[in-house]
Amino acid sequence: MDTEHKYFPESHERIINQYIIDCRRHAKKVDELEGDDDNRGLNEVGMAQAGGITYLKPPYNSGDCFTSEIVRTKQTAEMMQVGRWQKGSEIMGLPIPKIITSKRLGSNEFWGKSKGEFLEKYRQLGGSKGEQWYLDFKDKKPFDEIISPEEAGASYASIILGLVNDLETTKKLNKASNISKTLISHDLMMHPFLYYTIGDQIENDDSLTGNDFMEKIGGPIKSSEGFIIRLEKNEENIIATLSLRGKEYSLNLDKLHELVDKYKKNWEEVDDNKQLLP
Repeated sequence: MDTEHKYFPESHERIINQYIIDCRRHAKKVDELEGDDDNRGLNEVGMAQAGGITYLKPPYNSGDCFTSEIVRTKQTAEMMQVGRWQKGSEIMGLPIPKIITSKRLGSNEFWGKSKGEFLEKYRQLGGSKGEQWYLDFKDKKPFDEIISPEEAGASYASIILGLVNDLETTKKLNKASNISKTLISHDLMMHPFLYYTIGDQIENDDSLTGNDFMEKIGGPIKSSEGFIIRLEKNEENIIATLSLRGKEYSLNLDKLHELVDKYKKNWEEVDDNKQLLP
């Protein structure tokens, strides 16, 4: 038996009836703190992690990848394109997936000149404490030129909604419309998105333990780890769910629109990639 077949689901309908957005943190980066953080790429472990991401889903279930402009996110996407991702496109008879960069997924220009000062404080606290410290600013800026966690969540949500629009405008589901999209970004963008979209469900989940949001989700998202958004289209609407660390949550798309609309003008001038705007 061809071992490649083990990556195919028993029923193709399971894939064809769903539009999947695979949201991941970049793979492990080099440890050196000297120099420009944005220019730090992947180390050897990270290269292996990035190449292994495609083994977590069927080889044909691969589509365009959206990344920030920072080196390690683009390298993660490039490593994913090697081998199985490319083979998946050939199996489906589709073009080779594109890597599309967006400043709204994290860049110096988007974060502002205070990024170094912000990261120094964040690293001093470390781990969950550093992430929660940032989240607790809510719609306020921790430093003059650093975006608020609410805006960070909105910027991430805007990419998601741009992909949701692809499904909304597709009259009939087909192979091309159901290939998964992948987002490769940073934990500092992913946690605010989760906080402002499923935070209330996390808070009310009695099976989770911890004193705050970051503790309840089990700590920061690790290198190459992430969550899955599934969109199912029926005749009336789109049902969205988010799977995080073995648990599934409902995703309110109206809530995403409200979050995005509040900050949309803030990044229209920053990111000229209009195809990503919802």
